[in-house]
Amino acid sequence: MYLKDDMLGKKIKTLRLERKMTQAELAGETITRNMLSQIENGVAQPSVSTIIDLAKKLDTPIEYFFSENGDLDDFKKLGAIAKIKKYYAAGDFAKCISRLDALGVSDDETEYIYAKAYFARGVESYRKGMLRSAVTFLEASLSHGERSVYVDDDLGTMTRQYLHMIEYISTKDTPLVSEEPFSKRCERHREDILYIHAIADNTRDICFFGEDSLYKAHLSLRKSFDFSDTARMAEAVEALKALLTKCASDELAVLRYYIYCDLEKLASGCGDYKCAYECSSERLLLAETMNH
Repeated sequence: MYLKDDMLGKKIKTLRLERKMTQAELAGETITRNMLSQIENGVAQPSVSTIIDLAKKLDTPIEYFFSENGDLDDFKKLGAIAKIKKYYAAGDFAKCISRLDALGVSDDETEYIYAKAYFARGVESYRKGMLRSAVTFLEASLSHGERSVYVDDDLGTMTRQYLHMIEYISTKDTPLVSEEPFSKRCERHREDILYIHAIADNTRDICFFGEDSLYKAHLSLRKSFDFSDTARMAEAVEALKALLTKCASDELAVLRYYIYCDLEKLASGCGDYKCAYECSSERLLLAETMNH
């Protein structure tokens, strides 16, 4: 069903002018410039195929030209939001954010997707040791979350926890804020958060980690360190070296950093200065990347 001719023409003309297109550019080879002028002035009615062609050139959902209700943002979102959700579900968070930017619509739903996608990118960056990028993404998540009624306490809680952890890792002397209660939806991030809290408090119980957790393996070794016993320090060095070989994944950069810290200290304590120097070099390289 068409809109009234004058309303349809006004929509087409408004969009054309917003896109700084001349009548000749929009008409192209589909219709004459004179015909487009008549359509815009409400004295001629375009065919469905003409409307489809104009909608494509104006980068506008065709449904917009057939409805008397709803603004353009509603129709732009209608055509794009399903694809954006697919990018998020597939884990392509950068593409998800890029498409949201291109959509240019701000409402509760899009701001919620923004918040979740930026949080996911922040966690990805954190796990790869790219802490400055992580902060940028996590702060963006908080900002977008504040503009959506759909964002719940869990997302804000986890985002703040990662920001506190990054501040602790980066500044060394910043007290670590106590972790807030975890809900079921936070389980995927539980080990990231508990690991840093355990690093800050070596007396912490580590029973919450999975049996195959590399985080738990490192923390278990830490509890066995005895800096008064050279032989035990040497054993711990070998155990940490063995653990390090299992931590090659890009997503374990923070774990590798703290293993290098411990290795450097233990190797120096038991007189293995070559190992201590190598670990110091690796730690500094990793630290430079983490603060890049």
